[in-house]
Amino acid sequence: MLRRVVRKPPLQQLRAMLACAALSVCAAADGASPNANPAVANVARPDFTRDLQPLLARHCGECHGEKKKEGGLDLTHAASLLQGGQSGAAIVKSNADKSLLIERIDDGSMPPEGRPRLSKAEVAVVRDWINTAAKLEAGDGLPPLAPADADYWAFRKPQRPAVPLVANAGRVRSPLDAFVLAQLEAQQLGFSPDADPIALLRRVTFDLTGLPPTPEEVEAFAASYRRPTTQDPYEAVVDRLLASPHYGERWGRHWLDAAGYADTVKTDNDITGTTIREGIWRYRDYVVRSLNDDKPYDRFVREQLAGDEMLGIAELAKLPAESITPEMRELLVATGLLRISVDGTNNFERNRPQERNELLFDTIENVTSNLFGLTVACARCHDHKFDPISQRDYYGLVACLTPSYNLDRWLQPQNRHIIMSTAAEIAEMTAFNKELNTRAGELGGRAARLRKPYEPQDYEARLAALPEAIREDVRAAIAAQQDKRTDVQKYLFEKFDAQLKVTREDTLAAATPADRSEIERLDAEVEDVRARQRTPQKIQALFNVGDVPETRLLRRGNFLTPGPIVGPAIPRVLSDDGDGELFTIDECHQPTSGRRLAAAEALTAPQSRASGLLARVAVNRLWHYHFGRGIVATPGNLGRSGSPPSHPELLEWLAADFIAGGWKLKRVHKEIVMSSVYRQASAGRDVPSAALAADPDNRLLWHAPLRRLESEAVRDAVLAVAGSLDRTLGGPPVLLEGRLDGTVVVSKRALASPTSPWRRSIYLLARRNFGLSLLSVFDQPLMGTNCTQRNQSTVVSQSLTMLHDAFILEQADLLAERVRRTAGDARPAQIRAAYLFVLSRLPSSEESTACEAFLTKQAVHRGEAATVKTTNSTDLALADLCHLLLNTNEFLYVE
Repeated sequence: MLRRVVRKPPLQQLRAMLACAALSVCAAADGASPNANPAVANVARPDFTRDLQPLLARHCGECHGEKKKEGGLDLTHAASLLQGGQSGAAIVKSNADKSLLIERIDDGSMPPEGRPRLSKAEVAVVRDWINTAAKLEAGDGLPPLAPADADYWAFRKPQRPAVPLVANAGRVRSPLDAFVLAQLEAQQLGFSPDADPIALLRRVTFDLTGLPPTPEEVEAFAASYRRPTTQDPYEAVVDRLLASPHYGERWGRHWLDAAGYADTVKTDNDITGTTIREGIWRYRDYVVRSLNDDKPYDRFVREQLAGDEMLGIAELAKLPAESITPEMRELLVATGLLRISVDGTNNFERNRPQERNELLFDTIENVTSNLFGLTVACARCHDHKFDPISQRDYYGLVACLTPSYNLDRWLQPQNRHIIMSTAAEIAEMTAFNKELNTRAGELGGRAARLRKPYEPQDYEARLAALPEAIREDVRAAIAAQQDKRTDVQKYLFEKFDAQLKVTREDTLAAATPADRSEIERLDAEVEDVRARQRTPQKIQALFNVGDVPETRLLRRGNFLTPGPIVGPAIPRVLSDDGDGELFTIDECHQPTSGRRLAAAEALTAPQSRASGLLARVAVNRLWHYHFGRGIVATPGNLGRSGSPPSHPELLEWLAADFIAGGWKLKRVHKEIVMSSVYRQASAGRDVPSAALAADPDNRLLWHAPLRRLESEAVRDAVLAVAGSLDRTLGGPPVLLEGRLDGTVVVSKRALASPTSPWRRSIYLLARRNFGLSLLSVFDQPLMGTNCTQRNQSTVVSQSLTMLHDAFILEQADLLAERVRRTAGDARPAQIRAAYLFVLSRLPSSEESTACEAFLTKQAVHRGEAATVKTTNSTDLALADLCHLLLNTNEFLYVE
């Protein structure tokens, strides 16, 4: 339990006076904040800390204070007073005449005989507080939302506006076009011409799958335009891409950004190693699978917030069960959304109330910035200064999580999982692993016997390097048993053990070539055998732990200053009844597994304020990734401190249509990419001066924006064009290796297959601070909490990486081999193939001429520079050409 800290009354009074004075000055200067807590802002209203607590401490503190709580009644805090004692509720909020506290004061039984009685003025203070302020101290009875707050565009119920009429109706392929074109025509502007078909193919393929089109797809698309059919060839491409399994990988990456996904447990501050959250990758695969299946977004959200409660507490109690259905796994894995925040409590010394609360706060920030698109975290310490989110709203959301993140019955992250293997499966694994361990022991024993002759020699050589006076003492200290070493021996062991220890590398260096080869073979076989061991399937799920605890509003966000009890709730501004409560304050104490499910259902209720906000955030994020900028340019902040929408009616139409269409994301994608606004050409050299003058930043979308590929798409595209991409879906992450020089590369350890290092970037180990260097240089975000909008920089390290990184050079060589296999030795054919692979187009005549000259010059240079004349200089020149094409802006950008 958290220890309650009671400050001395004089200090409390001083702080309250200063706070009230400051608030009075602010109110006089700026007017009262529409979200200000009236219990604080109205100085005339009694305040518990300022007015009531000193009084109660003086008259009642001996029996109901910090040291003694007769009858279970604690009068040191408003929250504990409101909770009451063994005799029941001490007060009836807003009714002093019916309150037990007043009854006992009036009949003289409290304070007891011998203690000073309350004066009439003091009794009046108690009565006044109960009648006017107790409800506010309890966190309920808040004033109605201001009309301006309730009517703010992001919080309205979804309602589809009428599609506007436009003069150039011939360019309207979708209602989206009409909304965009209406604003353009108001500025005497219009759409740019349609993009070149091949440029459009490359654009939509990258947008929907994160990969470039193959040469076969380019040629088939070009041919389809030469032989018109009843179906639009572009629509057929869109349908194919949306059905591709790579769609879920591409858009799953965007969701994982906003969710704050990482494979690591703690803050990840050591480049050489980190703690991996075992099995959390199943949540990543759940996201990819759900998007590929086009799971309705409202269902997608409910499963992640409350999959375990959708399953039911009775089913959870049976785990591990004899029969586990795919649905059970799916619903439990989905709650991984609530398990990916930084959790430092795995260490005993950091398993403290502060870290526990920080995990709760980080989880609230991840969920709200992702789903609500609001900066709710401000309300942890005080009512939000811009948006109508109060502290009660914030801790109402916290109360939805505390049955699972139970601060009093805390589960450390290494213990917070569910075993989803049946008893029979576990028994089978145990028997299988026993055989493997026996085999590994035999192989390890053979390797140890081979190493043995070489170990003493090296050890004795190192020991001989020590001063002779301590040599034998050090030998004795190292040979002694750990629990029998003297203090001197302990000191010698700690100082010299690491220096004298014979490592595997030392042994191998001393061994004969034949023994070295055999030792390495045996060690590799041992590692392979151990890698094949099976472990019970762990799901990093969220689930309820023990009875439901109290959740208290924390004053100034400090767990040492708990305030009133708060029940589970969604923000009032998102509640259609203006209350937000999911249960009454009494119901919220009962052991129930329904808090998160109730919140999830309230947030996704059809045609509600909450679902309207969730839909606006979702479609705005889709727009952001298709156009490089959302209709609201701050996708993580749709509140008053964020950017206003550039096309407000378009955003409303998209959100309402999204809900009406069954919350289907692929339907929205298709609506966007089939539109004329999406299919425009990017701005070329002949840009209309009127358009530049009226809209230089292209906020009105009079041309398609030029966009650089994200970090993962850069790496995946390099692998794809080189023909080396491993397209395997799902599974444990490919490990990374942090080097002392500051670089992070793909590890060669524990690979599932030889091509695992070339899997898509979404399957690389997701670290919070130390991502793969190639990805980091292209702005892969850090994951302290989450990322709703990536930064995009243009820095010299990107060019240097593309020129010198070992991975890029390796893939350029593989691309050259692919070109040779496809085109043979004829240079013109090689140039055409290289352009088609890398840039999805054929070279112009000028480019062909320049490339032939480059190949000739580079072959001579390579031949002259070669120290060993074994490599064909023309092959090296072709690899250089492929490397050159990978370094072009046209490869790194989508137009």
